[in-house]
Amino acid sequence: MTTLIKRNSTVPAKITETFSTFADNQSGVLVKLFEGEQIMSHGNNLLGKFNLDGDHPQVNVCFDIDDNGILNVSGLEESTGEEITITIDKGRLSQYEIEDMVNEAEKYKAEDDVIKNCVKAKNDLEIYCFSLRSYTTEVEFKARVPEEDKTALIDAIHDAITWLDANHQTAKKEDFEERHKALTGIANPIFSAFYN
Repeated sequence: MTTLIKRNSTVPAKITETFSTFADNQSGVLVKLFEGEQIMSHGNNLLGKFNLDGDHPQVNVCFDIDDNGILNVSGLEESTGEEITITIDKGRLSQYEIEDMVNEAEKYKAEDDVIKNCVKAKNDLEIYCFSLRSYTTEVEFKARVPEEDKTALIDAIHDAITWLDANHQTAKKEDFEERHKALTGIANPIFSAFYN
């Protein structure tokens, strides 16, 4: 989840952000719009959502709040030129609900920070795994790295991804960091030899 317009921003406000797919071979980007103070989206108010499809989509999303507090969101998929615009003027939280949500967010800030750090460690490991796996498929890598090293690295990547699939909801930040460190310990010597 990415926070784009923070609480107490001056109105009117306009922010544009570019989003792309999280994993290889995804054919679309789902953009969900939330209002709230929680770090995790399930604790916030869903305002709307839209999907933009394309081949490796790059989506420019523009959030525009006018003087009346009406939110206009537009998404433009760069490769296809497909554009979607939605206006959100209903379903917003009342001032009382916003204050209640802010108080709740402050109350659970420490817990939210633990969750946020855990999710970041998980994402870092996942991105590292898929990045390494991508390198192992390159022709030059296959040609220059000894078979024993390729097999060791591919097995380590597979083990890390399998572990992630099995433990992504129960593991702690330290568990993800430990797995990342172990995989780095296997990958770094192989890539050092490859680049030297």
